This record gives sequence, C-alpha cells and structure tokens, in this order.
Amino acid sequence: MKPPALKPGEAACIRKIAARASAMARDMGATLDPADVLIDLAICHVETPLHLGQLYAAPDIDFSHDVFGIRENLCRDSGRLRGGFYPRAASMLQR
Repeated sequence: MKPPALKPGEAACIRKIAARASAMARDMGATLDPADVLIDLAICHVETPLHLGQLYAAPDIDFSHDVFGIRENLCRDSGRLRGGFYPRAASMLQR
C-alpha cells in the first residue's frame, strides 16, 4: 500500500498517539514500537477517518480500545478494518 497522505498537523498528532500507546504498553509489561502504531494509524485514518485530537485525549479505556483494536484488526494491504471493529474516535464523515 502506498504511504497515506496526511493533512498538516495530522502526522504530529499521530506521533503523539503512538508515543502514548507505546508508553501504555510498556506500563503493562509489553513492547510496542511507536513506528508500527504510527503506520497503522496513518493507514487506518485514510480509509476510516479518525478524530485524532479526540483519540489522543481519550480516557485510557477508549484510547486502548481504539489503538490496540486498530492494530489487531487493520489489513495493511487494503487499509480496511476487519471483524466488524469500529474505533470510538472514528468520524462518521468520509474524507
């Protein structure tokens, strides 16, 4: 899949989300590469637009649902989410 084109400011917000997710995983005794999260969120955001600021500021339970759910259910080839998963911070509007 071609790297997604992001609007100004989106990449910076996704980097902050990736850092938070990595820290959350570390606190739970797991390892999570922020680069992998960044790629997954950017790919997902193109196909399923996310309210990135809302996701970054979300309570831990909603944040982990979305970020780890995207990581688990994203098809990197198509950018689509599988298994009926839908992020809580997803926009109802299409890009």
